[in-house]
Amino acid sequence: MNQIIYTTFNRLAKVILKLPSFFISKKHKKRYRKTINDLFVPKLDTNLYQKIPKILSCSETLNLIVNEKKSIARFGDGEFNIILKRKASNHFQEANVELKEKLKEVLLSPHDKCLTALNSYIKERGIPKGSRWDLWKRKYLKRLIAFLNSEYLYADALCFCHKSFKAGFLLQIKQIWDSRDIVLITGKGSTFILDDRLFGNSNSIEIIYTKAINAFNEYEKIINKVKALPQSKLILISAGMTATCWAWELSKHGYQVIDIGHISNYYLESIGEAKNIEQQRQEGLFTDGNR
Repeated sequence: MNQIIYTTFNRLAKVILKLPSFFISKKHKKRYRKTINDLFVPKLDTNLYQKIPKILSCSETLNLIVNEKKSIARFGDGEFNIILKRKASNHFQEANVELKEKLKEVLLSPHDKCLTALNSYIKERGIPKGSRWDLWKRKYLKRLIAFLNSEYLYADALCFCHKSFKAGFLLQIKQIWDSRDIVLITGKGSTFILDDRLFGNSNSIEIIYTKAINAFNEYEKIINKVKALPQSKLILISAGMTATCWAWELSKHGYQVIDIGHISNYYLESIGEAKNIEQQRQEGLFTDGNR
């Protein structure tokens, strides 16, 4: 019965959320959706936490990348939504069945050269009730666990995010490209910033541009461009969900590939020079193909 009520109110919420802002403000739309979800999304079965595989710490993840030259393919809520929802799209990727199947393949078929990283929030029990991650876990955690291997040691997908910089991992992160020749793959016209304070210790930087939105449409094109490069190049990718797939695919060809996401934006946020990414999106300042 609860599910029927939730579905009804959720459909009504979608109608209300489409109303122009002079009918209902963005703030009230967000509060309305959150209230409906919190009331009718089933409570999380806490026994599920015991079924989540081990996730390495940020420091352990970075050590493997620096010392063992591991690649990393990161899964956050965006990638999980593509896999778990019937038809999912967001700021930087339209719903795409091929991408959905590729992300499943990456998640189900890890290999030794590339770390598969999960957002460590899925293991945290102290997430505030009604928050985005609380609601997400209540809806999808049980289904997600079915895709995970209890024997596999997953990396921390948040190793390049705001909390890592706040925790003092800047020097360890910069060791990844210290004196290396970098090839950066990012969306043309995106908000990615090549800040010298973050990347200045590299030897050189070459940029390959892809689409800022729907980068998966250029999947094979970018694969072929990278395969023409020396394997000594360090490949950094900031291109939404497609970066996860490229990191997994290209690392099989002998490249060290790092799915870095919005690393420059998180760095600037940590030193007080940029707003939080979610806040920028809500204000319409952040609509590119990174994450």
